[in-house]
Amino acid sequence: MIWIIDDDDIFKFVTTFQLQKIAANQKIQLFADISSAFESLKTADELPEYILLDINFPDLSGWDFLDKFILHFLNLTKAHTKIYMVSSSISKNDKDLLENYTFVQGLLQKPIKNEDLENVFKSSALANSE
Repeated sequence: MIWIIDDDDIFKFVTTFQLQKIAANQKIQLFADISSAFESLKTADELPEYILLDINFPDLSGWDFLDKFILHFLNLTKAHTKIYMVSSSISKNDKDLLENYTFVQGLLQKPIKNEDLENVFKSSALANSE
């Protein structure tokens, strides 16, 4: 299962389209805000294998989500959920903040290129076999 947490509908549409080619057999769940994503995470029967998490939102940020994630789920999902932060503008401040979240797999710049998504999934069982 792959979660996309982002308030940009166009980004979610395009990324979903890309993922349907790269990881076609996976369920993709979309969230427009941090609060609804976190509530779903708390009540989910199955935790996602991947989360693509936007940094900037009008209310809570991706960093707020990560702080809550640490408190509630990090020990449960250390080896399971892989989180990638996404942003249209990657600042030095974002890179510096990312160093505090060692469990985050990486930072992807929007729009995400097909090659970048393929690299994320190439070693995963989620990737389509050719």
